[in-house]
Amino acid sequence: MNRLATLDAALAHIQSTSSASAADDKMRALRVANDLFGADDESRELLEAAVDVLRTRSLVRVVARPSDRCFVAIDAPAAQGATQRRYACFPDYCSCPPFFEAAKAVETAVLCKHMLAARLACGAPASPC
Repeated sequence: MNRLATLDAALAHIQSTSSASAADDKMRALRVANDLFGADDESRELLEAAVDVLRTRSLVRVVARPSDRCFVAIDAPAAQGATQRRYACFPDYCSCPPFFEAAKAVETAVLCKHMLAARLACGAPASPC
C-alpha cells in the first residue's frame, strides 16, 4: 500500500472514530500525515506546503446537485496585477500548474500540496468535509 492509500485509510478511520473535538481529529490527521510524509526532504516539503495552504488559504467544498459529486476549491494567491485564482482539487487531480507539470512528467500518481491539504481538511477523498 502506498503512502497516499495509507493516509486515506487512516483519515477514514479517524472520521469513523471521531473524537469529541474536531480540533483533536485534525491533530490526529496531522500526526498521521507527519508520520507518512516526514521521512524524506521532498515529502516533508510537500507536507509543510500543504499545512501552509491550510493556514493561509480558503478551502471550500463544492457539491454538485443532484449527483452529490464534490471537489474542493482552493484560493490561490494573486500575482501582482492579476485577479485571484481558484484551483479545483479532486482526489486524483488538481488544476494547479505544478500538478500539471508533475503529472505529465511521470506515469505514476501525483500529489500536490492542494490535494494533500484538501485531504487533511476534509478527511478521506470520498467523504464530505
